[in-house]
Amino acid sequence: MKGKQPRLRDQVHAVIRVNHYSIRTEKTYWYWIRYFIRFQQMKHPRDMGPREVNEFLTWLAVHRNVATAMRICAPPKFIPSSSDKVSQGCAVHSARSQ
Repeated sequence: MKGKQPRLRDQVHAVIRVNHYSIRTEKTYWYWIRYFIRFQQMKHPRDMGPREVNEFLTWLAVHRNVATAMRICAPPKFIPSSSDKVSQGCAVHSARSQ
């Protein structure tokens, strides 16, 4: 097991617990992470970048009528290091939409 990275769910759980967020918050984050991954045809977040985040957020706004306030992403500290590219894209998109 040496060198094996924990599963994405375990990474998210660890970050949420360290930051003392509620179980409900963790469930909500995990719901949106899964929704994002499924939207991108099951690609792992570490293999995606700002373009994929922008596609997803645009789709939510246009096709699902999700309000801007609901599309504000979590600060990058909540996103595991394996998906730093996704967190950067999320931050860029949030800054543009404001």
